[in-house]
Order: sequence, then structure tokens, then C-alpha cells
Amino acid sequence: MQANQLLLMVPLSMTMKYFKRSFCFTAAVFCFKAQANICDVEVAAAPKPDNTHYVCDQHNKAFFGYDTSINQPTFAIYNVRPHAFDGYIKNTGTYPPVPGLDQSKQPIYAMDNVVDKAYLVAPYQLITNERYASSAFAMNNIIPIDKSVWRGKLRDILFDIDLLERDMKSNKGSVTALYGAIGGKVNKGPTHLYRVYYQDKYKLTLSFSAFLVPISSELKSNIGSYITSIDCIEKLGKIDLFPSIPLKEQNDLENRKASSTVTWARLDGMAGGTTCNF
Repeated sequence: MQANQLLLMVPLSMTMKYFKRSFCFTAAVFCFKAQANICDVEVAAAPKPDNTHYVCDQHNKAFFGYDTSINQPTFAIYNVRPHAFDGYIKNTGTYPPVPGLDQSKQPIYAMDNVVDKAYLVAPYQLITNERYASSAFAMNNIIPIDKSVWRGKLRDILFDIDLLERDMKSNKGSVTALYGAIGGKVNKGPTHLYRVYYQDKYKLTLSFSAFLVPISSELKSNIGSYITSIDCIEKLGKIDLFPSIPLKEQNDLENRKASSTVTWARLDGMAGGTTCNF
């Protein structure tokens, strides 16, 4: 599968009336997914490249994609929770293997001891019961990142987006998170991390907010600097997000960029270009 114009808004009444028919299919896909266990249905947003091994973490209710050609996870999807896990979480340094894979396809991440086993999704975002903490530290949720980068500003920025994510749940209701890693190779960690937050809005249109963060030691502190469009994520990662949505609606949705962390982009029937800063 293949992610800066200001979002132009149309009155809601006009949007709902004029675009109702064309967006019904989109709404139906996401309504159905929201009502079912996230692992029980084909996830409409997730990329589906070749060599992907899918992992369903039933305990923590999350769905992962793992690329067996580079032996690294590439995405995770879960429904955002209003609160982080408030129990004690200890990283014991033990990382369960990717379920359902031969040893030859398991990641190693040795890389001369300069690489941290970083998480794709912070365990405190996933865990609902401490009995299932080990699943959140499994290798399908672990990516290799240089220690000097992971222990610097990058982790602070991701933590700030974690906080924002939980605010989204409180302010917007049901929100689904799609996390991804771009640029990973065998024995080489990813170059970028992305997050797309989306919801079925008014039961007719899909709204979203997306972030693209380079894995770098030189980062800005303001998370608003990393808001992007789905088109830009797709172009950089050579992936296709939301493939289950009809192409016309995909083009409408994916060239949009949220105007802030509060005002999301959404399907509105309007055309527009995309400017990518990478």
C-alpha cells in the first residue's frame, strides 16, 4: 500500500446533505470496524504490503503489521483510551518473540550495542491489565532506534503526542490510532515514525489528524510542527493507507492537512494539493 494547504471548511448542513450518498460507504466501513473487535475485521486503514505478517494482541486489543523482509514491525492499530495504564509497568529487558514466526524471521537488533529497543506504541497506552504487560513488550511492538536519538528529544515529542492522543479521546469520543514506521531495512532502523488518528464523524464523513516525525537528534519541541497529510506519509513510505475507501474519497481525504492539533482534516468533497516538507 502506498502520507500545506489550510483545510477549507463547508457548513456542516451542506456537507451532510450534498455528500451523504458518496460518503455512506466510507462511514459504513468504519462504523462496522468500530463496533467489532479491532482484530476481528480487516482493518480498513492499515497498509497491506507484501511480506507482512499480522499479529493480533487480543489481550491489549491491538493489531500489528510486521515486515518479514526486514524483520521489523511496520504498523500498529488500536482504539485510543482516555487514560494511560495507571499500574506499575516494569521493562524487565525480556521481549517475547513475534507470535507465529520462525526464529529466522525474528528481529535481532544487536547493531553493536548502540541501538535501543524502542517501542512503536508506548506500553502504557496499550496495557489495560498488568497480567498482559509482556504482550506490549513483544518484538512486534519493538523498533531499533539509535540510543542517543531515542533517549533525547524524540522520546519527549512522542510522549507529548501520547498526551494529546488521550485528550482526543476525551474531546472527540471514539478515536482509532494508526502508528507506523518508515524507512527500516535489515540491520537498519526506520527513518521516520507516523501517526494517523481518525474517527467516523457525524456518521457520514471521516476526519483525521496525522503526524510525521523524523528519527533525528535535531527536532523542534512543538508537536504542531509535525502535522502532515496522509499523502505525505504515503509518498515518503511508498505505502497506501485507507485502501478500502473508494479512490475518489481517498483522494479527497489524503491531500488534506489538519490545520491544528484541535481542528482535524475531513472528507469535504473539495480538491486540493499537498506540500510535503521532507
